[in-house]
Formats: sequence, C-alpha cells, structure tokens
Amino acid sequence: MSDLQHGEFELDGYLFSGSTSAPLYVVGMGTGVAGTRTQDADNPVGDGRVFGRDYLSGPTWAFDFRAGPGGVDAALTALAGVTKAWRSAPRDPGDESVLRYGVGDRTRRVYGRARQFSQDPNLLYALGYSMAVGEFDVADHWHYADVAQQLTATLIPGNAGGLVSPLVSPLTTVAGGQRQGLVIVAGDAPAPMEITFRGPVTNPKVSSTGWQVALNTTLAYDQSVTVDTRRGTVLRNDGASLGGALSRHTYLPEARLPPGSREIVFTGTDVTGTASCTVAWRPTYYGF
Repeated sequence: MSDLQHGEFELDGYLFSGSTSAPLYVVGMGTGVAGTRTQDADNPVGDGRVFGRDYLSGPTWAFDFRAGPGGVDAALTALAGVTKAWRSAPRDPGDESVLRYGVGDRTRRVYGRARQFSQDPNLLYALGYSMAVGEFDVADHWHYADVAQQLTATLIPGNAGGLVSPLVSPLTTVAGGQRQGLVIVAGDAPAPMEITFRGPVTNPKVSSTGWQVALNTTLAYDQSVTVDTRRGTVLRNDGASLGGALSRHTYLPEARLPPGSREIVFTGTDVTGTASCTVAWRPTYYGF
C-alpha cells in the first residue's frame, strides 16, 4: 500500500485530493468534534451535579467537493466516481470503511462509514461545474498509523511462556520456562490490538502491564481465534463468536499498548510446540 501525498485521501481504495488540478478536488474539510456521552446526575442533596463516567463518540468529517478543470463531462465523470465510493460503504453490522489521508510526510487512517452525500446540480447546469458534500462518521476519536506492527510468539511444549519477536536484549527467563521480550510502541496514545491465537493450545493468554487477554477454551491444530480489542470482537476462523470464552480477568477496552517499551508475554498449554500467537497494532495518535 503506497503512501499518500499531502492533501490526498483514499476511501476504500478511491483516491481524491485537494489539488485544484484534479478532476474533483476537496475545497474544504471539517473534522467535527468528538461528542461526549456522560453519566452525570444532579446532586440529590445540594446544588450542582455529580460527575459520572465520560465516553467520547467519534466525530463526523465533512468534505466539500468541487470539480476541477475539464468541462462538464469531466465534472460528471468525477462526480460519479466519488458518489459511487460514498454509496458503496459497508452496511452490515460491525463492518467499517477505511479512510486514509496524507498530511505532511505522514499517512494515517481512521475507521468509520461514509454516510450522507449530496450534490447541487444547479451549479452544473448554470455554471458548468459541480459541488458536492460528503460526510464520514468516524468510529472513534483516534488516528492510526497506516502501517501496522506485529510480533509473533510461539510456545515451548508444556505449560510455558513463548518466544517473542522482535526481542530486545537482555532476555529474561522465569520459572516455568517463560520467555519475555520488550517491544517499542510508537505513537502518543494507547494502541488497540488484534490478537490471533493459533492452535493446538489450551487456555491461551497474552498479557502485559495492566491488562490480559485470555481464553478459557481449547483450540485444535486447525483453529484460530482473533480478538480485536478496538472493535470488541472475538471470532474463530470459522466465523463463530467466542466472546463467552474470555476469562473474567479480560476487559477488552483496557487491552491497549501504551507508547514506549512494553513487555509482552504469551502463555498456554501445548504439548506439540506448534501453537503461536500474533499481536498486531497500529501506532495510535490523538491528532493528525
């Protein structure tokens, strides 16, 4: 996947930009505000309020499009392309689109769905150019690096720890043969993960400081389970949900990798020594 130039955007493979020489370009963009959902309540015994837990909703990005040089036919062709991209947004529960963007030397992405799209045909008929507005509802308030990082852990036969790659010396061996390594997490915000356990393994678990993701189940040699801590899903390779197999000590919203040096540990029971686990994450940022 190639990097984007400054001012370029890509919605599920459809490229558009802010260059005025493009057939259709972004003349204006608004990133909206991440709304706050609160559990505040009025103070029942006095003035004021009692603050509860706060949650942030994803903002809505709005794009103002204008057709560039080339005449009416070029404007219609360009408008048809961006309309198709917006109307092709996923509709099934849980499915998301990827909106990539280039700013400076950075290529980053957000997740969500393209929603409202409208155009003003009067401008096309009267002035020979077209303008349109498209809205993209972002899933959350974070920005993600375009390139994912990952590590792979393999189990030693028996109930033991795993070999984590990449490793940072020195390695530490503790009781039970458990091996631990350090990974460097970029970004300035805690990064969610996709954790994939591959059998044969019983009670697989990945842990780090402050969190763990563990399954109370047994995976056969041809089975795998992917836990997506950002989306909150636990899916076996046949599509079945294994959310009920999560241990009581697993809380997916807290399973994130803060920036800096972090220790990752994979444990489980595997007599064959062929079980493995892959932890993938994208450096996460609070802003562009």
